[in-house]
Amino acid sequence: MEESVSAQRPDDLIPAREAAQQSGKGLSTVRLWVRKGKVTGYRKDPKLSNSSLMISQAELRTFLAINGKPTHPNTEGRKPDVSASVQKLHKDNERLTKELANLQLEVTHQKQLTDMQLELLNEQKEAYALRKKEYEAQIAEYRSMVESMSKQLDAMKAQREATEKRESQLISYITLPWWKRMSTSLLLTG
Repeated sequence: MEESVSAQRPDDLIPAREAAQQSGKGLSTVRLWVRKGKVTGYRKDPKLSNSSLMISQAELRTFLAINGKPTHPNTEGRKPDVSASVQKLHKDNERLTKELANLQLEVTHQKQLTDMQLELLNEQKEAYALRKKEYEAQIAEYRSMVESMSKQLDAMKAQREATEKRESQLISYITLPWWKRMSTSLLLTG
């Protein structure tokens, strides 16, 4: 992993060896902090890539103050070091700002989608209510037709019964001998 070295230089730069002495750590640990972006590294001569590594004394003190390790026996494991690198904090801030903007955009899209779905559901509800009214009107019309047909059927049954009765009378009259037909009033009744 390449060291995280910045071009903007603060005024309080000290060599990495001195930073190691001040922190009570080794030079390799200070270089590791720079590689991981926990502190910002600078080159003594920014034009040369093999120039000695420099650290901001204020940033180093901030890092050590934030990440001081208690030596209590109940301490559970090593907590991750918090970065004191201004450069890394700016990058993290930019990244988090972008993530926030993306999340806000996603929320806006989800809200629009939810609104569209709600509108569609309302339209379907209205269409269902309209269809229900149409079906209820058709059912009422069919019931009216059934009642009318039932009355017509009853009238036809009554007419049929009257016709059958008249037919029976005619058959009775025709089956009579001629002399009885003359004296009977069967044909005239009904």
